[in-house]
Amino acid sequence: MCGGNAMTNQIVFCGRFKNLLVLLAKLTFALVRTKETCVDGGSPMLLRVALINLCLMSGVLCWTNEQLLETISLACKIENYVCPKDQYGIFNGYLWKWNIENIISSDLAHQFRRARYLSESILSEIRDTYCCFEGPCLARCGIFEKSEIDLVEGFPGNAQTILNLNLPELEPYREYVTNWLKTHLDTKFPTGRLPARLEDFFDALYKYQDLIRTKLRENELFTHVFVSLRCCETVPRVPPLLS
Repeated sequence: MCGGNAMTNQIVFCGRFKNLLVLLAKLTFALVRTKETCVDGGSPMLLRVALINLCLMSGVLCWTNEQLLETISLACKIENYVCPKDQYGIFNGYLWKWNIENIISSDLAHQFRRARYLSESILSEIRDTYCCFEGPCLARCGIFEKSEIDLVEGFPGNAQTILNLNLPELEPYREYVTNWLKTHLDTKFPTGRLPARLEDFFDALYKYQDLIRTKLRENELFTHVFVSLRCCETVPRVPPLLS
């Protein structure tokens, strides 16, 4: 097994070791074809050496089980929580630990241990295979998706109205949200993983929701009164009929 504590050094070492074995196998088969060295009544000894080299090449492991578990923990981490899919966790109430036996015996684990490079495609497969990001499995870990308040659910349609309140508490987010609105013309609530800055804006909407609602009501009342007054001004006054 390829050893080493540093992952970078291990990748290079394992890659070079595999390349060396491939070269040895090719050279050995080339010598076998020349039939220059035979023993045991014509049985080619070098052919046996070549087969041994191929066996070593196919069996070399470039990543350990410990590194697999470390990679899974990092790949599954979203914000401050980690949660495994049901078959890869052992649960006791909301407490859990990784089911190491199921993990290291899985098909993806075998693929991981023999991978020359830790590619994005392998990391994506690890997330899809071992990690829980949504659905009932989150509840097994004691993680419950919070329902969004109406101020957040109304985004992005209400964003400009909220920014127009000119609240000092929301000013740090004005530039980012304004630029985001310019590049995202869809009026539906964004799905998937949101930019951190947008999440911060939503957190501010939660934190200052009472203040925001108060200002919105004041604006609504002002608008209603203003419109009513304008309507009254535009209604023609009909002089009373002379009797």
